[in-house]
Amino acid sequence: MNTIGLFGGFLGPYVMGLLEEITGNKMSGLWFIVAMCVMGALLTLKLRRGTEDPSAANGSGH
Repeated sequence: MNTIGLFGGFLGPYVMGLLEEITGNKMSGLWFIVAMCVMGALLTLKLRRGTEDPSAANGSGH
């Protein structure tokens, strides 16, 4: 888990600088970060639905 956080700490500023250099617009890096946050939220919701216990939905408790 720590490695993923460290990787994100390196990759985020690197990609922001790269996008700013390529596009010449400082906002492009921020829009990238926004897009990554939205994708992470959607992935979290998708993973949550995939782990629900089907037996709990019908109330059987077994």
